[in-house]
Amino acid sequence: MISEEEKVAKILADKINERFKTTLMVLEDRITHLERKLSYIELESVEKVKNMIRAIFEASVESEVRKIANQFFGDFEKDIETLKGRITLLQKQIDELTIVSDALRLVEEKLNATVSKLTSNAESLILEMKDVSSSLDEVIAEKLRERLEEEVGKFFETDVKAVIEKMVRQAVNDAVATKFEKLSKELAEKLTIADDVVFTLKQIAETLEKMKKEIDEIKYTESGVRYEPSTETSQELETELFVEKD
Repeated sequence: MISEEEKVAKILADKINERFKTTLMVLEDRITHLERKLSYIELESVEKVKNMIRAIFEASVESEVRKIANQFFGDFEKDIETLKGRITLLQKQIDELTIVSDALRLVEEKLNATVSKLTSNAESLILEMKDVSSSLDEVIAEKLRERLEEEVGKFFETDVKAVIEKMVRQAVNDAVATKFEKLSKELAEKLTIADDVVFTLKQIAETLEKMKKEIDEIKYTESGVRYEPSTETSQELETELFVEKD
């Protein structure tokens, strides 16, 4: 089984190797580019430049390795400190939860004991209440019977009497109203008939008056005396009677 130190070393080596490869590729590209530009320089000068670039490259690689290692170990130490802090916090929370759990356990035990005691007391109380309930039922039934008899007596003495009086009063009022309505209709019919009779008598009187005037006019005409009617109707009759004579 791989230890934690070996895992850390492997991770560090992988990162350094990856960073080294990337840097090497960049430097090789730069070297190739410089070689093209320095192709006109003598071979000895080119070798010197190559050696100089190689030295710079090696120094850069060593510096980069140190930088990566320092950064990695710095981050690793920070992670370890953070992890330690979290572990301490979790341990504190676990301790607090343990205390709360113990307190809850004590409360639960006391609650169970109280429930058991209450259950026992409730059973005894129920038995006692049954005896009391039987006695109360008898007393309540007797009181209810007496109250019912009292209320029934009051009802028949007051309410029934009032209801009967109201019914009689309503019946009388209905009878009077019906009779009054019937008489009103009969009176209206008689008044209508009387109006018709008066109108008819008035027409008869007017007709008789007209006939009387016509008879008087005929009498005056036969005796040679001209009749001078004083009304419009008499004037019309005179005109009709004397048209042929003229």
